[in-house]
Amino acid sequence: MTAAGLATIGLDVGGTKAAAVLVDPITGTVLDRERASSAGSAENLVTTLTDLVETLRARSTGLHVEVGAVGLGIAGLVDRDGMVRWSPNLPAAVGHPVAADLAGGSGLPVAATNDATAATLAESRLGAGRAVTTSLWSPWAPVSAPGSWSTDDYCGVPTGSPVSRATWWSTRAAPSI
Repeated sequence: MTAAGLATIGLDVGGTKAAAVLVDPITGTVLDRERASSAGSAENLVTTLTDLVETLRARSTGLHVEVGAVGLGIAGLVDRDGMVRWSPNLPAAVGHPVAADLAGGSGLPVAATNDATAATLAESRLGAGRAVTTSLWSPWAPVSAPGSWSTDDYCGVPTGSPVSRATWWSTRAAPSI
């Protein structure tokens, strides 16, 4: 692959699991995936994340793909340097430079943000929101039972609009990893 076509490893870190995907830079296709527990100390978390990155990186050679960077979404508040400032689900990681340690351990550049922000960006660039100029990602799946509320109603987005369709598809069609 060319420098512009380097694959990315995406990490989604929550209170119980860390999920990793290897993503094709052109199509956005998930080429491979792996998951592990996110439990333990901040140091254990960084080791787990580094192991996930190295596992997918090793497998990427068999797919003839070169990995160029890591995107890290963490449940909680993450500053621009990748430091976890607050997390109800990962209290051991608070105050720890997870992104910097992961970059050091993997040798790859790491961009870190809140997990919902990462999901919104991914949906807008590669998912249901890519066909619209404005999109909204919601972690709440709409309820389809007659007379029940939906994400559209809750968020105040007009039902049937391109934004509501992107929201609906992002909650229904997102791969479970």
